[in-house]
Amino acid sequence: MKAAFQTSLKSLGPIGKDVRRIPILSDVTLEVDLDRRSNFLAEALDFPIRAPSDRTAGTGPFQKTAGAGNVIEMVANR
Repeated sequence: MKAAFQTSLKSLGPIGKDVRRIPILSDVTLEVDLDRRSNFLAEALDFPIRAPSDRTAGTGPFQKTAGAGNVIEMVANR
């Protein structure tokens, strides 16, 4: 979970640079320690986290199953 989260932080640009460390508190809980106050970090964390080893595993409500042209097919994420 931590590695997937750290990879996703890179997509946040300058906001992700405020993160000092990410201690793991349990199998389903992590903490985000910041170097400085960040008013936008909580809102920026509204993105799906994908497992590096399996791109179909993640936290979003849906996953893409197919796409061509202007059509994207998605199914509910278990």
